[in-house]
Amino acid sequence: MQPTSTFLSAGASVRVFMVFALVYILSTMVRAVTATLAPELTATFALSASELGLLAGSYFVGFCLMQIPLGICLDRFGPPRTAAVFLAVALVGSVCVATAQSFVGILVGRTLLGLGLAAGLMAPLTAYRRWYAPATLVRASAWMQMVGALGMLLSTLPVQWLLPLWGWRGVFWVWAAIGCVALVGLLLGLPRWENARASSTQKPPSAWEILKGYGTIVRDRRFISVVPLGFCCYGSLFAILTLWAGPWLQNVAGQTPQQAASGLLAINVLMMCAFLLWGWAAPKLERAGMTLEQLALRAVSLGLLILPVVVWRGSAAGWPYWAAYCLSITAFSMVQPKLAQGFPSHLAGRTLTAFNLAIFSGTFFMQWTIGVAIDAFLAAGFDTVGAYQNAMWLLWGVNVAALGWFLRFRVPAASLAQAA
Repeated sequence: MQPTSTFLSAGASVRVFMVFALVYILSTMVRAVTATLAPELTATFALSASELGLLAGSYFVGFCLMQIPLGICLDRFGPPRTAAVFLAVALVGSVCVATAQSFVGILVGRTLLGLGLAAGLMAPLTAYRRWYAPATLVRASAWMQMVGALGMLLSTLPVQWLLPLWGWRGVFWVWAAIGCVALVGLLLGLPRWENARASSTQKPPSAWEILKGYGTIVRDRRFISVVPLGFCCYGSLFAILTLWAGPWLQNVAGQTPQQAASGLLAINVLMMCAFLLWGWAAPKLERAGMTLEQLALRAVSLGLLILPVVVWRGSAAGWPYWAAYCLSITAFSMVQPKLAQGFPSHLAGRTLTAFNLAIFSGTFFMQWTIGVAIDAFLAAGFDTVGAYQNAMWLLWGVNVAALGWFLRFRVPAASLAQAA
């Protein structure tokens, strides 16, 4: 017997969304803040480009390490309890960052932040899979992405304004204080999570039985086809958005930290508007017969056409160029909930976290290797602009290969209908 769907009333749905939204704002804000704090962190800890990439990417290391355990916890204990425990770990990580006296110290703190915020989006998406009607599921997911863009927006110019007052350490102390408020919301503001198996005579599934459910997911051809796109293309988007757009604007386009922060703010405002639009459009696309294949193909093709233009323009490529690239891939945000709809509800947490693992392990890999590539090209005699451009050309090539994989292994909707 699997848990049944119990849709919430409109008022309860709004309350649940607001609680999870605050947690996710905090998650994306601290995820992306390295792009704004890069000059301060580089000066404080004497970081190279590869070390800066590793520091930013350490968040995603922690994030990825917890995806499989997170999926087990979500499906066994439910999103409310899981999200609260994970957020408590993130609060410890924020304190570690704020008090770090060495590169290793801040690296550990960032990793703990990633560990603790691994449930930031997966917990609400798992809850929505049961608590929200199918017609609103993709919309709620898109609006959570809009909320995430708001968090990244707050990590830009607002943080830059606060730096003269509090310094970069103060930013993490304030984050921890707001995180405590969010933790209270998770503990007191969410409905009880009912597990149908727990109320039946059937023995609850063991952790090993739940873990085996991942085998069903990773063998599914739909999952196999889109994983490289999540790893390379969507991972690249977050690698750029949460780190390398900032250094590009300063080191390639020649902008000041204030100008770069303003550019990042503009990009994230547009991203927030784009996710709001996708939330409005998602139900209409569902009614029109939107398929996973169509979403995945169209979401990345335009980005792969725009990225070469950005790289070729070099020092002339300011924030509007990067905004065009980031906006072109925003539709990919709907791939994840659409993929989860193709599996039974009791596998929702594991489906979402398995795909999330692909996305954010890709983010870490891209974020770090871009820094390694930049250092390598600088060591080979290229100037700063050329080093950044060549690193981005490598990024583009990897993304093209991922699209080729998808075209080779994709599952057309007609094939799914025949299989059914």
